[in-house]
Amino acid sequence: MSWIPFKIGQPKKQIVPKTVERDFEREYGKLQQLEEQTKRLQKDMKKSTDADLAMSKSAVKISLDLLSNPLCEQDQDFLNMVTALDTAMKRMDAFNQEKVNQIQKTVIEPLKKFGSVFPSLNMAVKRREQALQDYRRLQAKVEKYEEKEKTGPVLAKLHQAREELRPVRDDFEAKNKQLLDEMPRFYNSRLDYFQPSFESLIRAQVVYYSEMHSWDHIYLQKGSLGSPPPTLPFHLRLTFSGRGCDTALECLPALRLSPLLAFGSPAGETLSLTASLEAGTQRV
Repeated sequence: MSWIPFKIGQPKKQIVPKTVERDFEREYGKLQQLEEQTKRLQKDMKKSTDADLAMSKSAVKISLDLLSNPLCEQDQDFLNMVTALDTAMKRMDAFNQEKVNQIQKTVIEPLKKFGSVFPSLNMAVKRREQALQDYRRLQAKVEKYEEKEKTGPVLAKLHQAREELRPVRDDFEAKNKQLLDEMPRFYNSRLDYFQPSFESLIRAQVVYYSEMHSWDHIYLQKGSLGSPPPTLPFHLRLTFSGRGCDTALECLPALRLSPLLAFGSPAGETLSLTASLEAGTQRV
C-alpha cells in the first residue's frame, strides 16, 4: 500500500464541491490575468508618454542647433525659416507636455488606482485558503472521532470537535461566498471603469495631431514667424456625474466594493460607475 503524506489529516468527506472549486479557480485565474495586463498596460503607457516628451524635446534641440548655425547669419530667408521652425517646435513641445499631463491624469493614474485593488484581492484569497485548511483539519478531526467506539470520553471529544468546527466552517463559507460574488463583479466592471480613460486618450491624440497639422500649415508652409506660443489651445475636461474634475483620481469611475476588496479601507469605498467623459478643443 502506497503512502500519500498529503492525505494525512484530510477529511474523507468532500467539504467543497468540485464545481464550486472550479468556479473559484476560473474566476481567480481571470483576475490574475487582468492584474498582469493592467500592470503591463500601465508600464507601456508610461513608456509611451516618456517617448513623446523625449521626441518633442529633441525637436526643440534640433531647431536651436539650426539657429546657431552660421548659415543663419548669411541667409535671411534661411534664418526666417529656421526661426519659424523653432517657434513651431517650442509650441509643439509645450502642447505635447499638456497632452502628456492629461494622459497621466486620465489614463495612467486610473490604471494605478485600479491595480491597487489586486493586493487586497490576493490577501483575501490567502485568507480564504487558510480558512479552508482549518476547515479540512477540523472536519478530519470530527470524522476520526465519529469512527471510534462511542464511549463517554469519545463522545465528549466528538462534541467538542463539532463545536470547534462550526465557526470555522461558517467563516470559510462566508469568505468563499463573498469572493465568488465579488470576483465576477470586479472583473465585469473593468469596461465601465476604463472606457472614459480610453476615450480621453483617443481624444487627446486627435486634438494633438490636429493642432500639429494646423501649425505645419501656419508656420512652415506659409513661413510665418508668428508670435511666442500663446496659452495652449489644448483643453480636455472630465465631466463625472455632471461636475468637472481637474484630475481623474477625484472622480474615478471605479467599483462598488465590499470591505473584502475595498481600496485598503476597512469600511469599504464606493465610487460611481456613472462617469462620462467630455473632451473638446478650445481655440485661441
